[in-house]
Amino acid sequence: MRARDVMSTEVLSIAVEATVFEAAQLLVNMHVSAMPVLDGNGLVVGIVSEADLIRTTGAVAPLGQADEADAESTTDTARTRSVTEVMSRNVVCASEDNTLQELADLMSGRGIKRLPIVRDGAVVGIVSRIDLLRALLSLGREAFLQGRPGSRQEDRKLRDAVIAALADHGWSQAIRSDVVASQGTIHLWGLVANDALRTTYIQVAEGVDGVSNVQSHLHVASR
Repeated sequence: MRARDVMSTEVLSIAVEATVFEAAQLLVNMHVSAMPVLDGNGLVVGIVSEADLIRTTGAVAPLGQADEADAESTTDTARTRSVTEVMSRNVVCASEDNTLQELADLMSGRGIKRLPIVRDGAVVGIVSRIDLLRALLSLGREAFLQGRPGSRQEDRKLRDAVIAALADHGWSQAIRSDVVASQGTIHLWGLVANDALRTTYIQVAEGVDGVSNVQSHLHVASR
C-alpha cells in the first residue's frame, strides 16, 4: 500500500498570517498534535506542533508566574506573535507514491508523528501513526507490501464508493481514513453512538457494489 491508500484528505492547516494564540486554539479544539503552516499559494512552509507552542513563552504563561500583569502580558504576546516565529521550518514531507514501509521508516527515523503528503508542494493529505496502525490492524503485513498496481487501484475505487455511500446519510460521521479496502473486503473504523448505528454503518457498506465482506472495528461510545 502507498500513502494515497491510507492518508486523510481532511487536512487541518493554518495560514502564515495566523498568531501563536490562534494556532494553539485550533490544535486544542480539533484534538490534533500538529498541523502544516501554508503560504498564500497553499504551499507548506512549516509545521507547528504542541511542542513548538509549549516551548515558547508566548504560548503559555511561564511556570511559577507570580505577577498577574506579567501573566496577562504573556497571553497578549501569544495573540500578536506570528506562528512563523515558532513553527518548525525543516518539514519532512512525503508523496502519494511512498509506500507505508517508507512512511514508517521516516516517522521512526525522524521521531515524528505525522507526515504531510504533498503534490507539487501543495498538501493533499496527511498520514499519521494512527493511519499506519489502522492499515496494519486491518490487513496485517499485506499493508506494507506493494501488491499489484491494478488491485490497489480497485481497492481505492471501492473505498471511495463506500465513503460516498456513507456520505449520503445525514447520520454518518465517517471520514475517508475510517475505511480500509482490500480485495473486496471493507474494514470500518471510528466511533459511533450506539449499537444500532454500528449495524447501520455495516449494512450501508455491505450494500455497495463490489463489497464482498465487511469487517467492523467500530467502537461504541461509552455512555
